[in-house]
Amino acid sequence: MSAEYMALFEQHIGVPIVLVETTSWAQTLEFARQRQCDIVSLAMDVSARRDFLHFTQPYLTAPLVLVTSINELFVDSLKQISGKKVGIVKGYAINEVLKTNYSKVVFVEIESVEKGFDLVRKGELFGVVNTLPVAGHKIQQGYFGQLKIATKLDESLFLSVGVRSDMPLLQ
Repeated sequence: MSAEYMALFEQHIGVPIVLVETTSWAQTLEFARQRQCDIVSLAMDVSARRDFLHFTQPYLTAPLVLVTSINELFVDSLKQISGKKVGIVKGYAINEVLKTNYSKVVFVEIESVEKGFDLVRKGELFGVVNTLPVAGHKIQQGYFGQLKIATKLDESLFLSVGVRSDMPLLQ
């Protein structure tokens, strides 16, 4: 979805937008901090990022879900899974909220959704929290019949475009 939005933005401004590939969310944030990229297509506006990024109004809301093994039972709430290990992608803005709201869950930082899903498949994690669009897509692409969405959380990500704070014209 974000690639399609970037293509629309590119048409509107008449300037090419070139993808800078990264291997993880943490690397994406580091590239933005070091000015190795000018735009982060989907980011949550949090105070820790405002020293290097300015944010548009949110243009996408993505509910969070818990992905587990296909063999696990439905989960009403993360509060049900006290003591279980759940992966969260390192550097996500929502992580502190999750740790506070679900203090009895053992959150484990993972480098990427795929690495977390692999750990769930191996039985090393109970589940992974991520957005519904990403989780659904990743399950269809590589984990169909192995993983499932076990529940929807009350929390959502409100995603904006982040642009270099030293280039206000971009915003």
